[in-house]
Amino acid sequence: MRGGGRGRGRGRGRGGRGGGGSPHDTESSSESSGDCSSSSSEPSPRQRPPVGTSRSGRPLRTVSNPGFSHDASEERMLRLAMERSAKEVGYEEVAPVAPARVFYPTMEEFANPVAYINHVAKEGARYGIAKIVPPKGWAPPHMINYDNDTHMFETKLQKVHRLQEGKSYKDGKDHTLQSYRKAARAFKAAWFARKDIDPATWTDRDFEKEYWKIVETSYESLEVEYANDLDVSVVGSGFPRVARDVRHDARDEHVDFASRAYYDHTAWNLNNLPSAHGSLLRHIDAQINGVNVPWVYFGMLFASFCWHFEDNYLYSINYMHTGAKKHWYGIPATSCDTFERVWKSLVPHRFDKKPDLFFHLVTMVSPTVIRQHNIDVYSLVQEPGDIVLTFPQGYHCGFSQGVFFNCNEAVNFCLPDWLPFGRLCSERYRDFGRLSVFSHDRFMYVLAMRGLFPDDHKLGESTDEGALVHASRMLLDEMNRIVDEEIRLRDQLVQSGIVMVVAMAKRDDALTDDEMG
Repeated sequence: MRGGGRGRGRGRGRGGRGGGGSPHDTESSSESSGDCSSSSSEPSPRQRPPVGTSRSGRPLRTVSNPGFSHDASEERMLRLAMERSAKEVGYEEVAPVAPARVFYPTMEEFANPVAYINHVAKEGARYGIAKIVPPKGWAPPHMINYDNDTHMFETKLQKVHRLQEGKSYKDGKDHTLQSYRKAARAFKAAWFARKDIDPATWTDRDFEKEYWKIVETSYESLEVEYANDLDVSVVGSGFPRVARDVRHDARDEHVDFASRAYYDHTAWNLNNLPSAHGSLLRHIDAQINGVNVPWVYFGMLFASFCWHFEDNYLYSINYMHTGAKKHWYGIPATSCDTFERVWKSLVPHRFDKKPDLFFHLVTMVSPTVIRQHNIDVYSLVQEPGDIVLTFPQGYHCGFSQGVFFNCNEAVNFCLPDWLPFGRLCSERYRDFGRLSVFSHDRFMYVLAMRGLFPDDHKLGESTDEGALVHASRMLLDEMNRIVDEEIRLRDQLVQSGIVMVVAMAKRDDALTDDEMG
């Protein structure tokens, strides 16, 4: 999950707030200031934690340091080319982007989280991203101690003015939550003071125009720190975490926004959603950080999650616990191929060196450029309490407005309509020689053995028998493809001279931590 955007997200990032904010939505004036510039900060004297961030976790989702190799002349040529292009064409202020879909579930609809998501998925997928505003009264407890000055986490140093170049990030400071909040507040104060602007007068549109002006023209150098892909076992989840397996909970929940027990067990709690009724990820028993175990994200002014899609083209859900708004941009799966062709045309030399640059979450392409190529792009603004969905194969990116720091949490899940997307992504990983976070073929086998919904006759009122039949046919198609490919590859081995074939021992069908490791 990518990002603020799951993400890797991935990013994972996602009116009527319904109590979604927290006391930390505004910063206390009694707190001392942090450093004025993240780029000039001294390294932290504290030791890096041995675990807890993406650099010590699953290698595939450690996307911040792709390890590019560049010589100085190439970098100078790239900057000169971009500057020359900006002068020749002239900067075109980013125009308002068409809004993505926003959904307002009733209390009754909100009682079955997966069924509701399934209900809105077809419409939301047309935009690549969509927002869900919970009913009035939604107020989950804030389980993260935002004043914590003990637990350390790593950050990435982002050069906002060079995000068009597709360069990897350097390491930022190690922070505690308290020190990161102070740094975010100090950076914001210094930036607005330098501009002689009262941040209270700025609208969402002002932030959007300024952000893309910096990205597209590099008219000022700007470095910010972004804390992404943080392990909930180290920094904590913003939602309550309970040990009980929620896979056997009732599909229709008793909604009681005043009850702590409700927030412990609802599937809107991102710790529970991947294994809730109707999510196919419940059949993966392994705990995969950033996939079926949430990641946490802390951002400051202009901290960015760059264009990306989710691991295995999964769905993602991103919840904002507290803090400054986030701008999100989405491109639907139907425009994915066209967008990638345009992206490659903008930085061809990067793709010459790194053909899999699409996977690295280090490049921003402005909505202006995207629309010039007749590609559909949509936007939304996420506030505390808002839920953002991203859809299979849909690209998304965004940035923090950062009047103060913000905290988001994201995780993946998948519905039956994901099946063909999962296959496409599996084939793409094969083409680029990349490892998948889980074996797609093995997952299909597990689903076939257990049944898509062994204890669910339907996914709430929104899923009819025809939809389940369609999902079953997609799974059957996948199994036929796997069998055909297996036979073909075995025949090739025999023809190449293999003289002995030994059948593998039978084993349990679970996708366990041992298998995933």
